[in-house]
Order: sequence, then structure tokens, then C-alpha cells
Amino acid sequence: INILVSRNSEARARGIRILEDILSIASNEIVEGYKKALGSKNAAVRKFAVEELGQLGDDNVISILVERMGDENFDVYEAAIGALKKLGAYADQMVEGYKKALVSKDAKVRKSAAEKLVEELGRVERVGVIESLIDRLSDENLEIHKIAVKALEELGASEDHLVEGYKKATGSKNAEVRKSAVVALGQLELGEQRDAVVTKLMDQFLSDENSEVRRLISQTLQQLQVTHEQIIDHAINILVSRNSEARARGIR
Repeated sequence: INILVSRNSEARARGIRILEDILSIASNEIVEGYKKALGSKNAAVRKFAVEELGQLGDDNVISILVERMGDENFDVYEAAIGALKKLGAYADQMVEGYKKALVSKDAKVRKSAAEKLVEELGRVERVGVIESLIDRLSDENLEIHKIAVKALEELGASEDHLVEGYKKATGSKNAEVRKSAVVALGQLELGEQRDAVVTKLMDQFLSDENSEVRRLISQTLQQLQVTHEQIIDHAINILVSRNSEARARGIR
């Protein structure tokens, strides 16, 4: 600082460079400290670290904050969004964060991320968004499943994408999601995927413990012109499987 007030221009320039180097080192150490804090089991600590990173005004922390949008705590997720907006993150960077949030352990985070993605659709490349939403069709939370369904309709997702998504959704832990997926599969043009879908539905029919899901699967299989004899044949084939769980399913 004393050098900065020197009358010698070269000395002043040298002083500026030295000060910049010192501040850069200090800034890096601060960032590293907050990065370590982001690994804390305490959500309040992670939230504090996220907020402080947003205050630094350093574009280099954007990627760190994008990762944190997938946090299992809703308050940390919201803090990351606020910090990124304060840093002027681009729409595609925000979308990457929302995509990570779609697989958070917190259903509230996943629901918010799905809704935010829909809001961002007009400003970003849609292909990656479609794939992320397809995965959410099998979410165990019915609200998130419905948001994904609506968004994919608005995006004009391909039949192939939708068939794959709904096939996975027939195995969701939530019976309401399974019912929705089964009905949707009966309304799609299955094309070359018909046989794979029929096999998947027959497996689910034989294993699902929910009577309403089984009833809807039976209706959908009839729409696909699958006979009860074919279902029985499928069960018999399973009975000779080497897999004990598969045999038990076939017996049921």
C-alpha cells in the first residue's frame, strides 16, 4: 500500500500487482474454506456457505453453486438459486442446476425444480431438459410425476421418449404413478416398442400388489390385443426361470 502512493509509476504498478496477487490467494483460500463447509452434515452450515459464496462476486464459484442446487435440503437449494442469480448465472447454468435438483432426496426440491424447468423452457436448449423430465415420470411423488407429464406434452416429446419413461414409471413405488403410467401407455403409438411394453406390463400384472393397477394393466393389455392365455403362458415361462424371485412372481 505504501508503494501505491509512490511518485514512481513503475513502483506503483508493481505495488498493484503484488496487492492483486495477495488478494487472489486470500480469495482462493476463502473459497476453499466454504467448499469444505458445503460438505457439512448440518444444513444450516451448508446454507451459510452457499450464501457467502454468492457474496464473493466471483464467477468461478458458479459451478460449485450449480452442484449445490441438488442438495437434499430445500433451504440450501433456495439459497443456491439466490446466490446464482446474484452472480448473474446464465439460463443454461440454472437449467443444469435444476436438472441436478430433479434427483434430490427431498421431494420438495424435486417438485420446485420441475416447475422451474418449465419456466425456463423458452430460453434454453430443450433436449437435455426432456431427458431429465422423462426420468421424473417414475418419481414416487405424484405431483412431480404430473408436472413432468404436463411439461413433456408442452415440449412435444417424442413417442419413443415417452414410452421409455412410462415403462419405467410402471415400476414406481407410488401406486398412483403406476396407474397413470399404465393408462398413458395404452394411449401411445407404441410402434416397434409394442412387444417390450407388453412384456413389461405382463411382468407388472403378475407382480403388482395393487388390484386397481392390475385392473388397469388388464384393460391396457386388452387394448393391445393381448389375450389372457398369453398372460398365462408368460407366467408359465417365468415358472421355469432360474431366478427364485421370478418363479415366485410367476406362481402369484
